[in-house]
Amino acid sequence: MNRNATAIFCSAVAILVSCLFLDRPIALLVRQVAVHNRALSHNLPDLLLLAVLVVTVLLWGCYRYRYHRGIDATLPRFFRLAAWTVPLAYVLKLILKPLFGRVNTRYWLDNQAEPDFLWFRGGPWHNGFPSGHMAVFTAFMVSVWLFYPRLRPVCLVLMIVLGGALITTNYHFLSDVLAGALLGVLVNMAVLSAENPRQAPLR
Repeated sequence: MNRNATAIFCSAVAILVSCLFLDRPIALLVRQVAVHNRALSHNLPDLLLLAVLVVTVLLWGCYRYRYHRGIDATLPRFFRLAAWTVPLAYVLKLILKPLFGRVNTRYWLDNQAEPDFLWFRGGPWHNGFPSGHMAVFTAFMVSVWLFYPRLRPVCLVLMIVLGGALITTNYHFLSDVLAGALLGVLVNMAVLSAENPRQAPLR
């Protein structure tokens, strides 16, 4: 088993462990804290689709501009990878959410007797797994990670901050966030493999 396969397997195990043992206690703890902090319980507008559309258009525009001018070969490749992975991660999360039918964290807190997963059915409250915000953001950050190694600490911190924010506002369970991050990584691996099958997917 190579390094990438090992990392994917370990990530899948971490997601399973989180689903079974960590998600509910963490969500309950966050709600207890949110009672004393209204900022953690506010509903925020979902602008993910708009953000994906704007970012994708900008990335493709930057790619075409830099590619045709022949400026810095690395930058066009980064723009192209990110321009593919960001919208692809968004589309895949749209497909996976109803497939898993994972209950929304805030809804579960008010209806704890209901099952976590409604497989292949989904519904208005069963749209938590995987986290779309985490998937899209990770897809972009992994693109940065691959082409600009000096920025890797920044990428890691930003991903942890977003994941922590999604959990501490009870928008997602821990496993939703981990699955979203894994999806973002897998999307990058798939796009890179499609572009160059002989190239190692991630370094």
